[in-house]
Amino acid sequence: MKHGLWAVWVVVACGRAEPPTPPQSEPVLQEARSTPPAMQVVTLDAEPVPVSQADLAAQWPPIHRLKPSAQEVVTTALNLVPGPCEPCAQDHESLARCALRPPTEACKNVRRLIRRATRMAQRGDGIEAVREAVHYPDNWLLYTPDTGEMVGPPSAGVRVDLWRDASSLWSRVADTTVARLVDRYPGAVRVHIHDLKSPSGLAIGARTTPTWAVAGYRMRGAQSPDALGRLIEREIAHPPKELKP
Repeated sequence: MKHGLWAVWVVVACGRAEPPTPPQSEPVLQEARSTPPAMQVVTLDAEPVPVSQADLAAQWPPIHRLKPSAQEVVTTALNLVPGPCEPCAQDHESLARCALRPPTEACKNVRRLIRRATRMAQRGDGIEAVREAVHYPDNWLLYTPDTGEMVGPPSAGVRVDLWRDASSLWSRVADTTVARLVDRYPGAVRVHIHDLKSPSGLAIGARTTPTWAVAGYRMRGAQSPDALGRLIEREIAHPPKELKP
């Protein structure tokens, strides 16, 4: 009987016993899938086609008369410089491409820039020197500030123009620079001093005092005699020479 009661108790006890709680399964981390960004399409401008040496020489006889090595210097330099006037600049053309267009009122300066490049290459200057010398797009640089006429060969040295506000401290510094230039290049420079608000200053849009022009090359702000002297010496070494295309 005892054994029967024990068996009943075991059965009852086992019936009441709750099964162990199964371990909770750990959540599975799911990698978030990001939506790929929309593809961006970038349109690149086509590389400009360089003007050939033959095409440039055919349009400009002075270039044709150069030695082949000098023709290469001119052609390369002009292809590296942006067109300085409309519509060349608007069409993102090089100076070389602009030089192939029929001459227009807006591009009067192209002819002189070609002459400058031809003259320098003829005398042995390299590509970088020629490129730098023709990379001046302002039309007014090629005209005398007072009359608006083309700047011709200097009759008495390199022309230096200075626009300044006489009341400015920087203008007094510029006067000292002028004195040093005259002393450094006696008889080789012709200095013309203008008021910043003079008709010529307004015509060229001079807003910085001082504003300089050395043989037509504009330089804004205070300049050292050395910086201006580099342009003066280049003009002395390579004086303008009429080369008609």
